[in-house]
Amino acid sequence: RPVVASTVTERTIPLVPMVENSQSIAINEHLVPRWWYIVIANCDGLVDASYSFKFTQYNMSPWSFQEAGVLGLTIFFFLFYLILIAVVLYFRIKSTYTHALSSAYFAALLLQGIAFLLLLVHYGAYQNNGVGVPFFDGLAGWLQEAAVVTLLSVFLIVASGYTTELWAERKLFLLLSAAYLMINIILLIWYYAVRGSQWETNYMYDSAAGIILMIFRLALGAFFLINLRKTHFQEKDLVKKLFYVHFGVHGGIWLILLPILMFIFCAL
Repeated sequence: RPVVASTVTERTIPLVPMVENSQSIAINEHLVPRWWYIVIANCDGLVDASYSFKFTQYNMSPWSFQEAGVLGLTIFFFLFYLILIAVVLYFRIKSTYTHALSSAYFAALLLQGIAFLLLLVHYGAYQNNGVGVPFFDGLAGWLQEAAVVTLLSVFLIVASGYTTELWAERKLFLLLSAAYLMINIILLIWYYAVRGSQWETNYMYDSAAGIILMIFRLALGAFFLINLRKTHFQEKDLVKKLFYVHFGVHGGIWLILLPILMFIFCAL
């Protein structure tokens, strides 16, 4: 049966010179905080020893319950973005003219592809040593945020008119994207500062910082749809009107799906 949090687990491992001793401690309990202490003693003199910890699941897997399957998911998304980048690159090479918004969209795909490549290296190493490459993990997170901001800028500019040349409108939408980026950075710093003082396992979207970010993203999604609807009504070309319909459906889903799912899971 589950062990209460106050239970003390002790193991004594004899120190034998030039011998590597190990001990396994099985834990079967509810999620509770644990503090581990190592005491090395030698009544006959000085102690010259080293120690290490390795936490694994019952099947010796280094993956936590929340991260089980993340390596396979990363492989899937890496291949998905690799194929998508190859397709877009093929049509860009064949095309005689490339719109600036198309280039921005391609840049967002490249950022996502590189981010998942770094995550693949990180999780592949984590599978073997339980540590991975934390620098790659952190860098991938920032590359993904850069991709989101780039794609958000494209969406907001298109919502104002497919080929708009009005700098005032573009400036407004780029400022909104920059505001999203700055709020994201501030909230990420806040999240990691608070997370460091808590023992429980929590995630960005479980925290107040993540909720505020999702509310802002939901507001941007509403702003995107309102402007796109206005542009759709003003457009006379039937082909472009159909484009705005498809673009609004896919772009709207991308912008508001994550906040909606987050609020549903937080309520459960």
